[in-house]
Amino acid sequence: MLRKQYEEKKDEFKQNIEKNILAKYGGEEYLEAPPKELLLAQSESFVQYSRRGDVIRGAEKAVIRSRYEEDVLINNHTAVWGSYWDAGNWGYKCCHNFVKMSYCTGMAGILAKRAKEPTPEPVAAEEEAPPGVAPSGKRKRQSKEESSSSSSSSDSDSDSSSGSSSDSEEEKDEGKMSKKKLKAALEAQELQRKEAERLLALDERKRPYNSMTESKKLTKEEIEAYQLKKVHHDDPMSNFMKK
Repeated sequence: MLRKQYEEKKDEFKQNIEKNILAKYGGEEYLEAPPKELLLAQSESFVQYSRRGDVIRGAEKAVIRSRYEEDVLINNHTAVWGSYWDAGNWGYKCCHNFVKMSYCTGMAGILAKRAKEPTPEPVAAEEEAPPGVAPSGKRKRQSKEESSSSSSSSDSDSDSSSGSSSDSEEEKDEGKMSKKKLKAALEAQELQRKEAERLLALDERKRPYNSMTESKKLTKEEIEAYQLKKVHHDDPMSNFMKK
């Protein structure tokens, strides 16, 4: 009994609070919404068409249009702006005019524009020659090609003879230079070997910092000198080599 009285007073208190809030702030009309089951419900609209596609019964769905005006003809034009395009420019198809607010000139404007365009120059035809005989222009070109080929062959023979002699001299010079570089590389490697032996004999605390490392790109002569000085321990004659 007491619980029932408590529930009634509680409901009454809630209703009073809701009434006071609506009276103070308003918005009672938004509470009268349909139930959630009907908010997303589907509706049907019956439209009956004839064989020709005309609407007999019901309302036809309106066509969605752009907010801009379409198919509007201005200044006596028979086509809309943007119906013609040429060389990156938009214009009217009826008169090939690129000025938007201009008046239509029709076929006269198209002909005037074509008249202003440059015409390609005709290519001069070669003189006709009897069968079996080449035209004069072709004969001249053939004679020039033959003379140039003969001169180029003579020049190539002379160049080949002079080039072979110069190549032989260059090879001799390169051989001498390579021998000198190889000798210098062998001497430098011998000095490096002695310096390494000296550093290894020193105590680690007295050895200079980073004295056993060296980073640089080796040359061909240095690589060849290393291959010559390298000791192959599998070789039985390696013990007789001078250290």
